Amino acid sequence: CIRDRVKTSTGLEEFALEKLERVNSRTVFTTVMLGFAFYFLIPQLAEVNFDEVVGADWQWFGLVVFFSFLTYAGASLALMGAMPERLRFVPTIQAQVAASFFNRIAPAKVGGIAANIRYLQKSGIDPAVAIAGVGLNNVAGVIVHVLLLVIFVTTAGRSATDAISLPSVGTLLMVLVIVLTLAGGVMLLPAGRKLWLRRIWPIVRKSVSGVAAVAVNPLKMLSLFGGSLAITMSYVFALWYSIAAFGGGLGFVAVTAVYLTGSALAQVAPTPGGIGAAEAALIAGLTAFGLDAGAAVPAVFLFRIATFWLPILPGYLAYKRLERVGAL
Repeated sequence: CIRDRVKTSTGLEEFALEKLERVNSRTVFTTVMLGFAFYFLIPQLAEVNFDEVVGADWQWFGLVVFFSFLTYAGASLALMGAMPERLRFVPTIQAQVAASFFNRIAPAKVGGIAANIRYLQKSGIDPAVAIAGVGLNNVAGVIVHVLLLVIFVTTAGRSATDAISLPSVGTLLMVLVIVLTLAGGVMLLPAGRKLWLRRIWPIVRKSVSGVAAVAVNPLKMLSLFGGSLAITMSYVFALWYSIAAFGGGLGFVAVTAVYLTGSALAQVAPTPGGIGAAEAALIAGLTAFGLDAGAAVPAVFLFRIATFWLPILPGYLAYKRLERVGAL
């Protein structure tokens, strides 16, 4: 080749060539995600009053971080239970940590859902089954959350759900009628029937078969709902010990009711991770149940530092590792 001829003619010694890499879609995606992270998270981090957190009794912080980690173990068990296929536990935990990174830059857990679907597809699971399984996982989480909310709010003896505005039955029925009418109109058209039979119905059939395989397996159901329960209660204990770091003073039932209500409000907030809404709802709930604001504010900040801010870097590292080995 020309390079060899030039080397022979000039007497140059052998030298190593620099490795050149083209800018691919993964590089662009990572750059965009980091840009979103800095754009959304850094301004919010500046609003955290770390001076109020410094006075904490730090012997409790290890427990707060421990229960924060347990949420990812619970998320892994829940996802494994939602899949008819067998998933490896350690890579699934890594995927949940990576998904948490995407949840920090996208509202309503959209980023984490997309990351989990991608992970399942890379694990060899059919896309339709993966989507149905992730949906089933989220439904199980909602069921567990609502049941716990009813139990603990009732036990606490106060209505912590006054701030939640649910649509009326009439509104839900109207939406259902509109959706069914539109679906019927589409099916009357030849193009609509063709789309349903060739594209949508095969996906629905695979999704139903995947969900059915989970529903008839007691161990899968135990893993699904047990993992969802572990997620919620781990967050509750993390908040409980965050309050203990500032002297405590509130019963476990009340703390659980506040967390369940506050996290429900945070889920509908249009900000990544419910930033702003979560802190406000938790502080308001704790003070409403009698906790002094001087303890409630720093306790909530400590809780959010351990469960929201600290996992960001591990989440990014987990994402890069899974991407490197082709698992995400």
